[in-house]
Amino acid sequence: MPTMTSARGFASSTEDTAYLKALADHLPAVFDFRPDLVLYQAGVDPLAQDKLGRFALTFAGLMARDDLVLRACRDREIPVALVLGGGYSDPIAHSVLAAANSYRVATALFGW
Repeated sequence: MPTMTSARGFASSTEDTAYLKALADHLPAVFDFRPDLVLYQAGVDPLAQDKLGRFALTFAGLMARDDLVLRACRDREIPVALVLGGGYSDPIAHSVLAAANSYRVATALFGW
């Protein structure tokens, strides 16, 4: 079966390593705009178990994503608001765990 490619250039089955490398490579450019606030939607639909997302990230991969984004904000002293999105895993418990993990990462970094 041919691999579909999304509009952003990722294969529909992109896994942790490729996703995190792309994020690490391109995230610094976001801060070139010197934002006063970052609104970070920590969507969990890239999770492999999600029925609607087309990526194949693991729980650890999503946590690493959150760490990259939130640490970049913290290190630059830019306020960040974290909100959740997505979550159509079967079973739904996978989405719940992934969302809770986003808050675990934030708590570890910011001491909330």
